[in-house]
Amino acid sequence: MVPETYAQTYSNFDKAFVDWFHSLQWKNRPLITVFASPERAFGQLRYWLKQHKMETETIPLPFASIDRISEEFDPTRFNNANLYRIAHNETEGKWYGMKRPLPYTFLFQADIWARNKKDLDLLGTQLSLRQRMDEVYLLVDFPQIPTGDCSGYMSLWTLMLSKGCKESSQLEPGAKDQRVLRRSFTYEVKGWKVFEPEEHGIVEQVIADVYDASSTPDVFIERIVVPE
Repeated sequence: MVPETYAQTYSNFDKAFVDWFHSLQWKNRPLITVFASPERAFGQLRYWLKQHKMETETIPLPFASIDRISEEFDPTRFNNANLYRIAHNETEGKWYGMKRPLPYTFLFQADIWARNKKDLDLLGTQLSLRQRMDEVYLLVDFPQIPTGDCSGYMSLWTLMLSKGCKESSQLEPGAKDQRVLRRSFTYEVKGWKVFEPEEHGIVEQVIADVYDASSTPDVFIERIVVPE
């Protein structure tokens, strides 16, 4: 029986990507980052400012908006296998296993909104310096197989690839009192969709009947029981 507290989700990749972008620095503070499509970015920012009691008459620039724009199954990383008895719940005396996760590539678009190109360049450079060539690793929380408390998460480093950037200022939402520029960055995250864990039984006793096959019919010799 699957514990009710286990939550199957892959929106954890959304949170991990937002947190990674939010760690960019702008004038000694983290860059404000919201999860929203470009059309909804300014509305979501106003909601974020209200939630954090930072409402202002003008939009504080720069800020970033994140959107997951597609997902695709990755057959090159697929392994059709089951993992048995990989976690033990000592409190309940149960073993758990699960199917190997399904490999998916998630495509994210990150938009930085700023007043001028200098600000865009400063933040874009921070992103470039985080990468090794086009690679960077994203720290993602995954649901953990039930242990003593049948809950919890574990953090794993997940490969992410930069797919370049483009100027998108002509697509900006209207801003009457501010000049707003926009630069769009695209990233591929080599992620997973995780199956729920399954409870597996424990072998408590093995019974083997031994026969002599040299005669016809086979002759029963003994029964071995481990443990007795």
